[in-house]
Amino acid sequence: MKKFVLAILFISTAVCSRAQSQPQIGVFAEGGWFFPSMSQESSSISLKDGVAAGFGFYASTPILGKLSASLGLGYRYKEDQFQLEHSTTPGIHYGTPSSTEYYIRKYPQSYLTVPLNIRYGLGKRFFVSTGVEAAWLLNYKYVEKKPEFSWLLGVGYSTRRLEYSLNLVEGLGEQGMGKQQDVGYGQKFNSHMMTVKITCPLWKKKAN
Repeated sequence: MKKFVLAILFISTAVCSRAQSQPQIGVFAEGGWFFPSMSQESSSISLKDGVAAGFGFYASTPILGKLSASLGLGYRYKEDQFQLEHSTTPGIHYGTPSSTEYYIRKYPQSYLTVPLNIRYGLGKRFFVSTGVEAAWLLNYKYVEKKPEFSWLLGVGYSTRRLEYSLNLVEGLGEQGMGKQQDVGYGQKFNSHMMTVKITCPLWKKKAN
């Protein structure tokens, strides 16, 4: 994992060193749908989808031709629900009926995110992008992965002032979190998320 982080830093450094003109700094906002999954299916335990939202800053620079790269720093909030189904069987002597109870617990999650994206322009307005994101979960005492890595894939459209994109944020491996170590991780899941992202440049270097 350390080698992976070092590789990301090396790539971002190399990208910045190769930049020729028109780097820019801006802000972004995102909102989307968080749909976690479990590695091992269970008839009594299920995860319910939730929402996600975030914001942050980014710096981008051209690489070569239609290729450009961006490195960001942001905050993301997402939430899902953990549902446990508990069934009771009928009593043999007392004739008590069977029943099913559902226990639902929400898991709010606050992340510090560092996305690295490579973008390729398609014509004057459209673009595709891919990259990797490192994210640190902030509001749980016990976290299995620090940081949590995700693969990024997106498609977008540029206007004169804003850029809009639809992005897949696919977690690389299972994450676990909990408040108390003696009962293990309260929730373990594989992260999947779709987001709509809006970016706005605040500063752009003028071409020579």
